[in-house]
Amino acid sequence: MSITAKTSNELLRKTFKFYNDEFKKGDGIKSWLHRNITCRAGYFLAFAGSPIASSADLLLGSIAAVGSILTGGLIEPLNLVASTMTVGGGNGLLSGTYVGLIRSINPKAQIGMVETQSGIVSNIVGTYLKDTARELRESDNPFKKHVLSRIVYLGFTLSSVPLRIIDFVLGIFAALGSLVTLGNFKTLNTFALEGLKVASVIHDLYYGIVKTINPWAVT
Repeated sequence: MSITAKTSNELLRKTFKFYNDEFKKGDGIKSWLHRNITCRAGYFLAFAGSPIASSADLLLGSIAAVGSILTGGLIEPLNLVASTMTVGGGNGLLSGTYVGLIRSINPKAQIGMVETQSGIVSNIVGTYLKDTARELRESDNPFKKHVLSRIVYLGFTLSSVPLRIIDFVLGIFAALGSLVTLGNFKTLNTFALEGLKVASVIHDLYYGIVKTINPWAVT
């Protein structure tokens, strides 16, 4: 489990639940204070703590990723640490900060979640390349299994940086729009969240490299 998931993400989750629970209690003064003051304090703590927890995740995850790559992806526990922590840190560094900020401003701000990998353009292209590489890896044809699958994984690796940069640009514009509109538009909020997961490029690079070396590595 990543540090981010145990701290800032958990704080966001509990604050959101607390906010919804208070709405169910009615319109008393205490509930009003909790919905408008207490929950904002929780979101602000997530806003302030997310960069710290995510940076720790990225550092530890990057160290594990180097070890995983050097061992050819053969040590499954090391692979899982590298994957989990680079995902947690990458997804939380800017996007977790953004969620904490926008909900400190507007606790009712609605944010959708992408169901597959994180990102906007990188989600579409990356998912396609991963699925393609997986199909080739499982083929009975030795050339597809051992050569073409690695070429596609390498393509995923090489495309990850420019795709994440495109996502980041889109995310910045969406985040500005979200802040200007006080988080009242779910689509803008969601685009901001996913676009700001730019630091997940570290996980993309790790995944692509280790899979190019060993397509059967469990990550």
